[in-house]
Amino acid sequence: MPEAGIYRIVNRTRDRCYIGASINMRRRWSEHQSKLRHGVHPNRSLQSDWDADGPEAFVFEVVLRVDSQEQLLTAEESEIISASNPYNQNERGGTGPRAGYRHTEASKLLMSRATKGKKKPAGFGAMIAARRRGTHNSVEHRRAISLGLMGHRNSEATKAKRVASYLATVAKRKASGAAAGVS
Repeated sequence: MPEAGIYRIVNRTRDRCYIGASINMRRRWSEHQSKLRHGVHPNRSLQSDWDADGPEAFVFEVVLRVDSQEQLLTAEESEIISASNPYNQNERGGTGPRAGYRHTEASKLLMSRATKGKKKPAGFGAMIAARRRGTHNSVEHRRAISLGLMGHRNSEATKAKRVASYLATVAKRKASGAAAGVS
């Protein structure tokens, strides 16, 4: 059974560490090692030190085991803040250099105005669908989506649209069945 928790990749030569969180720490450590060995780790400082000091300078440590995914992000952030010289690119948990970043209301308004009224090129949806075909979201990503939707309630208008769409689909199936002589 995968262990969820907070982990640390420690560079014993430079006394620096990278702090992360995962619902499956063993798999995550393997992913880090693979990216570091192939020279494609997204954290450039960590990659640079791995290349300079070699894998023997690094050790993987479990900092904290957690029972629920909700605890992961806050625990990761507090570990990053308390670390003296982390490789992490910001104090917020998550992935990527801008993970956890929140746009101001003013910047959201500017971005919204910049895209209002602009049409996507013809075939854009089909292109995205073709690019995603055969790919699957990781378990972590699916859980994050699920957590983000928890407690979300659809408006009455959305519910009415869904019911209408469903009834239209049922009517169309009945009509096509009747036209084919199926009862």
